[in-house]
Amino acid sequence: KALGPKPLVWVFNRLTGAGGKAEGDDKEQTVHSLSRLRVKSDEGGNNGATLTMNSFLEIDVTFPTILLKILPVSKEKAEEQGSKSIQNVVEKDIGPSVERFREAYMDWLQK
Repeated sequence: KALGPKPLVWVFNRLTGAGGKAEGDDKEQTVHSLSRLRVKSDEGGNNGATLTMNSFLEIDVTFPTILLKILPVSKEKAEEQGSKSIQNVVEKDIGPSVERFREAYMDWLQK
């Protein structure tokens, strides 16, 4: 729970969703994602395969105009920083996830 001056707590809660949803706030965030997995047989007759996944992620966040006015950066800079933060998290998590998928797939092939 955020503590401090009420205006700052309000801003923090609005930006993070920590204060719960206020009435009418049910459309503050929408997320769309699409992933395509392609399997290509390796050439050369070694019974291998290459899996390729392409993903698209879109997150739309809406918050009151007043918050844009009090942010210490422009809307464009805030979008850039938010996008970079999300990309860093995805890139950090994707390696271990792909490795777990590969191990599960190899186990499945052995059965």
